[in-house]
Amino acid sequence: MSYDLNWLNGPAGGTYGFTVARSSAQITASELVAEARGFIEAFYGPGGIGETDFPTHTPANAEQNDG
Repeated sequence: MSYDLNWLNGPAGGTYGFTVARSSAQITASELVAEARGFIEAFYGPGGIGETDFPTHTPANAEQNDG
């Protein structure tokens, strides 16, 4: 199963997206959040695509909603 995500407050005016996929048939909500968070951290991290392909994009304020 996979999830296609639109990154609304991300680069390219909210048109950038990414896919989260697992080899198992199901993914829990917490696993989905962890996968998406990992992608975004790698995106903005050293050597990530953010600093090279989107140098003028600054991250939105992180809102913690972990309940």
